[in-house]
Formats: sequence, structure tokens, C-alpha cells
Amino acid sequence: MATVQIKVSKKLLDQLAIKDEALIEKLIEIGAKQVKIEEALAIFKTGKISLWKAARMAGVPLREMIIHASVHGLKPKVNEEMLEDETR
Repeated sequence: MATVQIKVSKKLLDQLAIKDEALIEKLIEIGAKQVKIEEALAIFKTGKISLWKAARMAGVPLREMIIHASVHGLKPKVNEEMLEDETR
């Protein structure tokens, strides 16, 4: 495992009130996953990719991505080109 040093403000550390390294690591993992989901949903929202492809980009199951999309008020869009692209 690689070690990375991250500078965090005292204010943020106080807000988190987390001293356990394992919990901090988990927090970073959750944050990274959320960023991937949000980035994939942003592309999906433009209509350039399907929800299925967004799920693959984010590294989450389609069912989970459907829930995230729904929370953001997004619905799957399907067109012939996307269907052909996804079956290749």
C-alpha cells in the first residue's frame, strides 16, 4: 500500500473529530467513490452516455447508479446509437 501525505486544516480535523486512521481512510474511500459517481452522472446528464455506461465509469452496479440518478432527478435515456454501442 502506498503512503500519501495530505494536509488538512485544523478546522476540518476538528469538524471530523476522527482520530482513527482506519476511519479516515474509509472516509477518503467513500469520498472518492462519491466523486466518481457525481462525475459519471454529470456526463450522463449531458446525454453523451447511458446510465449503464455511467455506472461502469463510476465502478458501481447499475442498480446503485439508478438510485443515485433518481436522487438527482435523472432518468435513463435510451437511443439506438447507445444500444448499439453497449452491445459491442
